[in-house]
Amino acid sequence: MRRALLPPPLNEATVRLWDPLSRVDASSIVGAGAVWALGYVVVLSVISADEIDDPVLAILGVLLAAAALGVLVHATRPGVSSVSARRHIVVITLAFAAAVLAAAGSWSSNSSLRDDWGPVLLGVVTMLLAVHRPPRELAFSGVVVGVQFAFVVLLQAATSGVDYGQPLAVLALQVMVPAIALPLGGAAFGSSLIAALARWQASSSSAHRAEAAGLDAGIARSVQQGHVSLLNAEVVPFLSGLLERDAVGPGDRVAAQRIADSVRRHLLEDADRSWLDALLVEYGGAAVDDPDRRSSAVPEEERAVVRALMRLLVEQPEYEPGSLRAVVLPHGDGFAVRFTAVAHASEQQVQLAAAPYLAALRRGGTEVLLEQDAPRVAVQLNHGGD
Repeated sequence: MRRALLPPPLNEATVRLWDPLSRVDASSIVGAGAVWALGYVVVLSVISADEIDDPVLAILGVLLAAAALGVLVHATRPGVSSVSARRHIVVITLAFAAAVLAAAGSWSSNSSLRDDWGPVLLGVVTMLLAVHRPPRELAFSGVVVGVQFAFVVLLQAATSGVDYGQPLAVLALQVMVPAIALPLGGAAFGSSLIAALARWQASSSSAHRAEAAGLDAGIARSVQQGHVSLLNAEVVPFLSGLLERDAVGPGDRVAAQRIADSVRRHLLEDADRSWLDALLVEYGGAAVDDPDRRSSAVPEEERAVVRALMRLLVEQPEYEPGSLRAVVLPHGDGFAVRFTAVAHASEQQVQLAAAPYLAALRRGGTEVLLEQDAPRVAVQLNHGGD
């Protein structure tokens, strides 16, 4: 069954999946947000130190908040392939436990629940996952955690004996706002960015298909011209000589056999040429190492993206002409198509240029590896296997 390059289901779509390079920029944002959140927690804890009943619980709350932020930064670093739902749950659980411990540490003497850092911490850690988790999941977890913490605040307000001067419902709503509003903002940002990337992908896919059709036509013309050149070089002169002499000699029979063998061999080579052979011929690369023709199993949609990616590579000013190579390797129970080329370009420059094409291939279910060992660049497409 051929795989189409389609976007993932909505409940699985993330900005990071649509734009793999977003994790590089997002990691610095997450780091800065975590530092700010930890500073916010520490400063508010120091300012409200006179309202703390149990210093041990308050300190444990700060330590758990630091642990939640540490896990968040570690899980979203650029080297991690993806942020799983389990890691999301761990971060939220640690942050929620930290907020509850902080509330318990000042249970009977907290004069202003609106100034507690718990709801802000819950909102920030969820919002910072906007690039890494689906928007629906962020919105759902923000609402659930916000409502749960509101019940904790209501319980505290009802049992602490402190007069807050406000109805409990208003107090709970004030506490819920940062815990819910920040995740909803992150979810809205993720949804809008995914929608924009989807529109770009739809237009670029049309361009890829048009480009693939143009390449196929160009390859067909190239093959036709090769046939005509062969006829003009050998067949036409031989037949013209026969017509001029109006006789067939012993040497003509040998020449005819040689020409027939040459034409037959040329036609067989064209018939056996794969799309990968045609691709490298089109872009001036070397011969393909694919004796079993396993690359014929690559879907048409993926071939169009690969053609566009290779064209992008060879048109780079830093590309070394004729350095493009392709080899088909075993990969578990399947196979891998590996392209290598020499391009004297920076790692960031190559990644930024190739990112949209790599993202399109990954959305089709293909495992794609981009490796750089300057000046050599390698792109490997894994099909099947582990």
